[in-house]
Amino acid sequence: MVLAHGGDEDAVRIANNSIFGLSGAVLSGDRERALAVARGIRAGTMTDLGPADVDIAELYDGFSWLTMAWLEALGFCGRGESGPFIEGGTRIALDGELPVNTHGGQLSAGRLHGFGFLHEAVVQLRGDGGDRPVGTDPEVAVVANGGGPVAGAMLLTKLT
Repeated sequence: MVLAHGGDEDAVRIANNSIFGLSGAVLSGDRERALAVARGIRAGTMTDLGPADVDIAELYDGFSWLTMAWLEALGFCGRGESGPFIEGGTRIALDGELPVNTHGGQLSAGRLHGFGFLHEAVVQLRGDGGDRPVGTDPEVAVVANGGGPVAGAMLLTKLT
């Protein structure tokens, strides 16, 4: 699937085989199912991209702890390590190692159950972040929504 509005220079695609259905896995504590995403990414069975390749993370934050659960489930840090991972906010700031929820999350952008995160990832990958650009020229974004009965994640890349 390609998301474009002006031409190829604005195109963003969903990375091959990178849409993951995780219904209930994050919230229910089904670590094996949730971590299958990270294992699949790292092993190259779903895509050749891994957590180290991700430039931006737009993670569901219907409850604050869900964002932390997603960081762990997607392999950005180990189990129980999301607190130290985000401590101080420097690592997840716009100019940080892994900018997270660059639009301010649902508190700032409205509660759209994940659709706003997808939109923001596309905006950032296109370089249209306006007054909230990330510190690098992002190539890869991960988007996650939900964490309860319905949840999923996908990787987006610039179409080059």
